[in-house]
Amino acid sequence: MIRYVYVLTSVLTILLTCSGHADDTFISGTQDIPLMSGLTIDVSDDMNFDTPVGQVLAFEAQSSTQTSSQIISYYGQILPSLGWHCQAKQLVCTRETDTLTLIPIQDKKPAIVRFEITQTNTQ
Repeated sequence: MIRYVYVLTSVLTILLTCSGHADDTFISGTQDIPLMSGLTIDVSDDMNFDTPVGQVLAFEAQSSTQTSSQIISYYGQILPSLGWHCQAKQLVCTRETDTLTLIPIQDKKPAIVRFEITQTNTQ
């Protein structure tokens, strides 16, 4: 009986994790970073360029319904399930050659968080 409950719990966890990402809209310019519901990207200020050591993508996102602390908490919970290794406080996540940093610009509503994604060349 205990084994059955353990297997059922494991299957439900996997299904809920997968279904949570199935309908997500991803941030433009990224392959798999979901756009949090209620978050809008300010495309007028985004940067996307190549450097001799890799690529840089930076932009600000705004939410009138969440604080920047809630936004950072959301990404701190969701990104590890997508293969990122995240450090608490100032959210810095790494995956292979990519580094994602979330910087709170304004915590009160409308909250503003800066996303900086760098990809290092492996050559």
